[in-house]
Amino acid sequence: MTQQPDTLLFDGTNASVLAVMRFVDLGRRTTTIDIHADTDPARTHITIPTPNGRVRVTAGDTVTRDSSGEFRVTPAP
Repeated sequence: MTQQPDTLLFDGTNASVLAVMRFVDLGRRTTTIDIHADTDPARTHITIPTPNGRVRVTAGDTVTRDSSGEFRVTPAP
């Protein structure tokens, strides 16, 4: 059976930042996640590791963890 990818929508709120931190770390304890917080959630962004290097995640973007555990970021439409 193939495992379906997990996804998380980032909305820029503090709760969303924490959710992405937990989602990306998932027990690795070595993952570096850069947080650039702002009082306006639309201006808050984070940077996470992906197979193509570090990627910026902004409000409205979707973070996907595929079956191999790698992350991809889909920009907001």
